[in-house]
Amino acid sequence: MNVTMQSKKLLKPSIPTPTHLQKLNLSLLDQIQIPFYVGLIFHYETLSDNSHITLSKLESSLSETLTLYYHVAGRYNGTDCVIECNDQGIGYVETAFDVELHQFLLGEESNNLELLVGLSGFLSETETPPLAAIQLNMFKCGGLVIGAQFNHIIGDMFTMSTFMNSWAKACRVGIKEVAHPTFGLAPLMPSAKVLNIPPPPSLEGVKFVSKRFVFNENAITRLRKEATEEDGDVQKKKKRPSRVDLVTAFLSKTLIEMDCAKKEQTKSRPSLMVHMMNLRKRTKLPLENDVSVNFFTVVNVESKITVAPKITDLTESLGSARGEIISEVAKVDDAEVVSSMVLNSVREFYYEWGKGEKNVLVYTSWCRFPLYEVDFGWGIPSLVDTTAVPFRLIVLMDQGPTGDGIAVRACLSEHDMIQFQQHHQLLSYVS
Repeated sequence: MNVTMQSKKLLKPSIPTPTHLQKLNLSLLDQIQIPFYVGLIFHYETLSDNSHITLSKLESSLSETLTLYYHVAGRYNGTDCVIECNDQGIGYVETAFDVELHQFLLGEESNNLELLVGLSGFLSETETPPLAAIQLNMFKCGGLVIGAQFNHIIGDMFTMSTFMNSWAKACRVGIKEVAHPTFGLAPLMPSAKVLNIPPPPSLEGVKFVSKRFVFNENAITRLRKEATEEDGDVQKKKKRPSRVDLVTAFLSKTLIEMDCAKKEQTKSRPSLMVHMMNLRKRTKLPLENDVSVNFFTVVNVESKITVAPKITDLTESLGSARGEIISEVAKVDDAEVVSSMVLNSVREFYYEWGKGEKNVLVYTSWCRFPLYEVDFGWGIPSLVDTTAVPFRLIVLMDQGPTGDGIAVRACLSEHDMIQFQQHHQLLSYVS
């Protein structure tokens, strides 16, 4: 297989950013993010015959979209905790693969992910790299895969999915039809000079690998039935867990059992399940519901059950912890209180993560975000995926544009992944 890089540039907004918008203050919730890049990969199986016009339109509409999301084309200034909206641009690459898309997907998974997003080198070549990079990958069959990477400093998955849909709409019907994003959190939650948050653990020397597992609708139905039978009549009195909580609990059960089985471990240890929760529409703060920033908190759920935990116990713990936070923030109209709540949750997470005495299991769910609505004019994607990250993380996504299946992108240490992908319970549910 040969890959040809046909174009590589820094793509700038089509219109210069006005002087009064050239400095965007970051909020406290932006400031506490680990500044790693989040990857999104959109598969489109067939395009029109004239790919040159298609690529040209994609590029021009992206440049126009950057006039609305002008901060994405800027550079992060960590000293002042601002984004310098200086129109330096985002990484932009066009490539051509000499194989058909279905042939490419038969290759080694981790290599494929890197080829689809990381050929430019933009994100590692300079001291102040772009905050985003886009790679358009054309295949012999006429298929296109769009790889996007966003620095988490600029926003959460709500923000990233909104950006992609805005770009798609600009390409499909024109930039005038695209809604302007809002960035209203920093005045309410300004950045702090001192955060007093422990640093995340050093993972130097640990090799992480990533694999995708799919729980289709039938598997989730079977999993729900097993959980019901596991708890007998007691389960009938409990609230029916969401598919996200159900799969999270099943994966946690698997990872807890793996942790207990390690030969070098002399005693069992408790676990901490960590899940991200969107805060939009949940508080009384004077904010737009579509604010394009980081606006989420972490939900920490400790499980002291160290041997053979029940799925129902784990789902109940998750639901209870999330419900408490939802109930608390729903009463709050003071941004300082919300900031304090988020900071306390993040501190607990980082403290336990760095201490290493608990089996910390980190999840994020992108289910229901409109990733499968990103339509540039030739239809919705057949598959949306994400890339590996340099730490232990499990991402839950919709399996496809329809149905209630869940695709899991697990990023684990190489040693853990060998055990995880061979676990007998996991193999009985995933495809």
